[in-house]
Amino acid sequence: MAYNDYGAFVWRNGERMEAHEDAVLERLDGGSGGQAVFDHLAQGSGGDLYHAVLGDGGWRLGVYKTTFPYLWHYEDGRWHMADLLSYAAGKPRFACEDERFERMAGDRVTRPVDLFDWVRGLPDGGLECVVPGGPTVIIGRGRHHARWHGPTIHVSMTEADGTRWDAEAGDRYGAGFEDEAERRGREVRAVVGYLGEVAPMGWRRVARCPRCGAKAAVGRPWTDLFGRRSIAIRCPECGLRLGLRLLEKVDYAPYLHSIDPKATAWAAANLTQLVVSMWNRQANDAKDMRGILSGRERSFWLTLDGRSVGEMEWRA
Repeated sequence: MAYNDYGAFVWRNGERMEAHEDAVLERLDGGSGGQAVFDHLAQGSGGDLYHAVLGDGGWRLGVYKTTFPYLWHYEDGRWHMADLLSYAAGKPRFACEDERFERMAGDRVTRPVDLFDWVRGLPDGGLECVVPGGPTVIIGRGRHHARWHGPTIHVSMTEADGTRWDAEAGDRYGAGFEDEAERRGREVRAVVGYLGEVAPMGWRRVARCPRCGAKAAVGRPWTDLFGRRSIAIRCPECGLRLGLRLLEKVDYAPYLHSIDPKATAWAAANLTQLVVSMWNRQANDAKDMRGILSGRERSFWLTLDGRSVGEMEWRA
């Protein structure tokens, strides 16, 4: 299971621990982590929800998205959040600030100022935090971005008895995303396959407007002030319109790692073919058109080779 486009894998001494993936920190009874998430969201049960929970004893480390991990300690009948950064062996190279949590009865902990970009300030070997009487936590960069996921963080927690916990968390990565590569691959093959199967100039035959039957017109490509290349198909009778805008660096900031120059260049070279092929595919799909025509507009990403390279928008 995965939620809000993030996920994680968790291991204990090298063994996969699925009950600790997408789990509630206080509820690790050996059941499904996904069931705990469902209870938490749908039934309003208490607890702190994380994409990864390391540990099953009095010390537990929660990883939410790729934000700085949260270390919890059970004492005096309740869970307390420990000030993990205060135990760092070296001084962090990212800006920090004090933060107060309601459940901490007024205690403060130190957290990075940047919610996600703090990862850039990690030392090459990771940031080690040694908690007296508790675990040793090492936080480091994980995998670089790949076709189907963004960059990840890798977190390890070694308990006093030597038990080693590891987690890898990231955007579109982890439990629930195992089939993401195949799904994205099908999207790519559908678009590229359509262009390859039709006659060499077949894409020039624009399907008639699915709403009124009039002949649709392909507009001239244009470039906006940010350098984004755009094109649109519009019905001159009823105004139904499909627009395609390619993404540029301004759209990716601060996620420049998501840019694939080859995919963007391919899309730019095939701009007209892409917008016509998508118009034709969806105009001839009754189910898609019912959803599009029932609303005033509908937007979706154009993905090539698993990367978002453009935004497409229907306006009814």
